[in-house]
Amino acid sequence: MARLKRWAFLGVVEYLGKLSVAVALVLWVWERPDRETQSKLRAWQVLVEAEVSQTKASGGRIEALEFLSGKGVELSGVDLHEAYLPAVKLAGAVLNRATFKRAILSDAHFEGAYLKAANLDEAYLTGAKLNGAHLEHARLRGARFAGPHDDQTEYKREYQRRDPGGFVVRMTYSYPADLTDAFLFGADLTDARLSGAMLRGADLRHARLDRASLGGTDLTGVGVGGASLNGTVIYGAQFHGAIGVTQEQIDAAKGDTSTTLPTGIVMPANWRPPSEE
Repeated sequence: MARLKRWAFLGVVEYLGKLSVAVALVLWVWERPDRETQSKLRAWQVLVEAEVSQTKASGGRIEALEFLSGKGVELSGVDLHEAYLPAVKLAGAVLNRATFKRAILSDAHFEGAYLKAANLDEAYLTGAKLNGAHLEHARLRGARFAGPHDDQTEYKREYQRRDPGGFVVRMTYSYPADLTDAFLFGADLTDARLSGAMLRGADLRHARLDRASLGGTDLTGVGVGGASLNGTVIYGAQFHGAIGVTQEQIDAAKGDTSTTLPTGIVMPANWRPPSEE
């Protein structure tokens, strides 16, 4: 009899154990929206605290940005000036009017991202994936899309440096940025370093490229109608496949005899062979 009672008791305990697990699961599912909201608030708190303290180190911002973007949260207007965000993954993110001025964004992923009217002045974007990104009317003055040297053999040399937080980190010189099919209509790329960057199919109509470096760049399928090329360095650039090129633009740029031009565009008389530059 005692054995039967013991078995019955154990059965009750086992049943209650299973019931408690089921109840906990129901509560977890029920409270999930609240937990997700709290996680989003914590991520925003990380970004706000970093902005207030004006810290340059990552400080958890990479994780916070990736989490919020992954949850479909719009990040328009976020202030990330001078932030250290190498290889951050923000493909498809909505970052219109965001500030990335002087930010370290090497090898970052912005494929298809929305960065309309964003401020990326002097941002370091070597190796960044910006293919299909929306950068209409963005500020990119002095932005670096290419590595420290225009010679691509230098682009993967490894070196060490200290990040703004004081930690020694190992980095590599990246390959040029990928701007294939990017939308740069009306963007300000004055003094930008674009030599060797991948620009095929990009929309640069009405963009400002004054004094920018486009040496050796393939501009096949790139729309440049209405773009300003005053003092733009186009040594060795492949303009023969660009769309909307005018004689006035070429006359205002700095090229040499290795620059290829569309049919009907005359090479300026003052352009010299590369060896004579």
